[in-house]
Amino acid sequence: MLTAIKRIIKTLTHQIIDILYPYRNEYIDHQNKWSLLKECPYALYDAASVLVGDDFYIIGGYTEINKIHHGMVVYNIVNDDWYEINNVPKYFCHSHSSVCSDQQRYIYIVSGQIGPQCAPAVSNAFCFDTITKKWTELPPLPLPRYAGTMQLIDNVLHFVGGAEEDRVTPSNLHWCLAVHENKALWQTWEEREPAPLAVMHRGSIAFGGELFVFSGQQGDFKAMPNSQNYNCTNTTQEIFYKEVHKFNPAENKWYRLRDIPIPTSHTDFSVVEKNGVALIMGGNIYKDPVTYRIRLTNVIQAYHLREDCWQIAGRLPYRVKALNCCLHHDDLIIACGQRDYSSNNDSPNRVINIAWKCSFSSLDLNFSVSESKSNIHHKSIMLLTHEISYSGAPLFLLEVCKYLKRSGANVQVYTLRGNITHDNIFTSNHIPILPFEKAMEAASESDLIIANTAYCGPLIRKLLNINPALNNKLIWWIHENDYMKYNDNFLGLKHVKFVLFDSTNQCNTWKYKYFSEKTNCTVIYPGLRESIEKASYNTISEQERIKLRYRYGLDPKDFVLLIIGEFSDRKGQSLLLKTVGNLAKSGFLARLKVQIIGFENEKQKNNFYKKLHPFEKQVISNGKLLWTKKAELSEHYAISDVFVMNSQGYGEPFGLVTLEAMAFKLPILATDAGGTKEIIVENQNGLYHPIGLEGQSILSSNIELLARDVALRKKLGNNGRKHVVEHFSSSRFFTEFDSYINNINI
Repeated sequence: MLTAIKRIIKTLTHQIIDILYPYRNEYIDHQNKWSLLKECPYALYDAASVLVGDDFYIIGGYTEINKIHHGMVVYNIVNDDWYEINNVPKYFCHSHSSVCSDQQRYIYIVSGQIGPQCAPAVSNAFCFDTITKKWTELPPLPLPRYAGTMQLIDNVLHFVGGAEEDRVTPSNLHWCLAVHENKALWQTWEEREPAPLAVMHRGSIAFGGELFVFSGQQGDFKAMPNSQNYNCTNTTQEIFYKEVHKFNPAENKWYRLRDIPIPTSHTDFSVVEKNGVALIMGGNIYKDPVTYRIRLTNVIQAYHLREDCWQIAGRLPYRVKALNCCLHHDDLIIACGQRDYSSNNDSPNRVINIAWKCSFSSLDLNFSVSESKSNIHHKSIMLLTHEISYSGAPLFLLEVCKYLKRSGANVQVYTLRGNITHDNIFTSNHIPILPFEKAMEAASESDLIIANTAYCGPLIRKLLNINPALNNKLIWWIHENDYMKYNDNFLGLKHVKFVLFDSTNQCNTWKYKYFSEKTNCTVIYPGLRESIEKASYNTISEQERIKLRYRYGLDPKDFVLLIIGEFSDRKGQSLLLKTVGNLAKSGFLARLKVQIIGFENEKQKNNFYKKLHPFEKQVISNGKLLWTKKAELSEHYAISDVFVMNSQGYGEPFGLVTLEAMAFKLPILATDAGGTKEIIVENQNGLYHPIGLEGQSILSSNIELLARDVALRKKLGNNGRKHVVEHFSSSRFFTEFDSYINNINI
């Protein structure tokens, strides 16, 4: 009774949300220019689907765990309209069936589940004639199967894998049945070479007379013991596999292919093919073994069937599993499935009836085949990071990922953060990012592990406790220099073999305190991000700069200071604003302005603004010059006059944004501590001031000096630009980084 009441409340809540917020009140990702189509008459998941001519058939499916759809809905793509087919056989499978077609007239539907909840699998097989709308019974499978996969190759049905009748015991058996139109040419299914991997809920494609199968899982929801209604329990283990195989019927032989970047399941009918490229869309990527929380993805993974290589091609409008999709000419069409809660919660939530389309040609299908002679070519490289925000360490790690990909490496990123946000910087740049929970398993299979930042200390300790041999292929790349703050992260890690630092100052801070003489401590100065490097070469005219300033609410006569960094006392933003506020209060430079970039979110930004004094509010244009973290900073550099690096305490470990500002010919005002001293040459490309409150008076004087002396500003800016080009280019960094990796002999 209580369960029924909860279900009614949940349904009513969803209905109210639908009325108030059409198409959900969360996020929709339009990266690939998705546009809405007419909604499916039913919200469905774990339904089968197939395209025949201009008709997209969605077959059976759950409407919710206790309800199934006993029929088919069909979307006519030309007319943009849906119709229903309800004359289905008595033993028609409602969900988890295996379906394919001859793409012209006949649909083959084999095995699956009859009934809601976790009813057992069956072995029924049918053929549906899409012209006469008649059904023909085919020989049943030798054994019941659940969530297998099937394709038609040269008039032979190939059925592979799935689970046994209990829904959880995986199978790798492979059966074939020759058919001609709606008739079976054999009396029974014949056995072929079993698949190398026993999994269920995987997608497949037929191409060039061969069968390709992708990823999949072992384990699934199962019926509770002694439940007469087969009520489901979610407290089951699920393991996701990265393996991709193809079957050659002429040889009766399977071949292992390149692993999928992000192992997925529930992509049974989320795979399409065009021009030798298969798309695998969305799906499950993880299930926690303790909490049983499931996580979804919105990534579109593209596989080049001839070249045996992968590319992240784009994103779906949201994370979703059990998606139904088809490819009609250049239109990629998706419908139904079970989507996520919100942009910040990747667990499955609503069963939906929404349909979308985007053009196949809008996807990123640039399968560049690297000719690199580096020893990382075709190597598997795993990168660990504590976060994937728009801050220095993750942004520079992204640059490294892109370089490794260009060099032919297989790159995967794992984040310590629990949720993988839908708009993260790695997915946007087509870098696979996976849940941290899978990192332990992946580490032993990787050729090289790069642990990014001091935060990775506990994870490194765990990795080396499980497998000490990983020390020979592990690089700990430390970007921080506050050894007091990160002290606990270094416990028991004295003998890490390879440690990389951004500056000599930073290296000396850590080396003698935490590492042994056997540790290979190396310094490689970071280089400019390539996007910033290119943008800095495109100098804008004074007229364009004035227009750009107006767009940000700035006057051409404003003297603009810029400070960028994660907002905290350590970064010195509040100190700078107080210093500049006092200058404004004294009547100096009525047009003095400060841009502050680096707030975690709008709430933090607004709370900061509320505590400011009137003159401090004045120099930030009443909050209009406050910004959250950003990946693209070129315009902010272009409209500024001076860059301030005001990091306190131990100073800045290195300061990538300092390089970027110098590339845009901005003079630098910096604290004389940390790695900044290895970038700035006093009176040549910047001016120093001490850390702490006493340093702010010198900073104030330096601001006054640069505000009055245009020639000095120009001299420092030009020298800074020259210094960056000579010592901190991206090409210089990648050359040193590549040499460093090659010397490790992965």
